[in-house]
Amino acid sequence: MPKSIIITRPVVVKIRVTERYKTALLQQIEYSVRRLDLELQRLERPGAPQLADERQKRLEARQKLVEQAQGVRRLQPGDEVLHGRVESLVRLAVGDDWQSVMGVEVLLEDGRVVDIRTPAGGPDNE
Repeated sequence: MPKSIIITRPVVVKIRVTERYKTALLQQIEYSVRRLDLELQRLERPGAPQLADERQKRLEARQKLVEQAQGVRRLQPGDEVLHGRVESLVRLAVGDDWQSVMGVEVLLEDGRVVDIRTPAGGPDNE
C-alpha cells in the first residue's frame, strides 16, 4: 500500500497592484469599450438589421466594463487581487495536514513571481 501519492492541487494566483498594472488593465478595458462602441454604431446604422437583443447584450457588456474600470481606479498600490487559479503537482503522504497541502498562493507583481506562499508545515513545491 503506498504511503504517498502525487496529486494535483489548486494554486491561487494573485497580483500585487502597481501603477503599471492599473494602467495596463485600464488600457485593456478602454480598448474593449471602444470596440463595443464601434459594434453598437454598426448595429444602429440605417439599413442594419434590427437586432435589439444583440444591441442590449453589448450595452450590458459595456456597462460591466465601465464598472470594472471604476473598480480598478479604486485599487491602491500594494493591494492584492485575485488573478486566477492554476494547478500544481504535490506529493501527498499519510499524516499530511490537508489544509497545509492545499493552501498555496502565487503572488505576481508586474508579470514576475514575487512570492510563493505555502501554509506553515506544508510541503514545498514539487
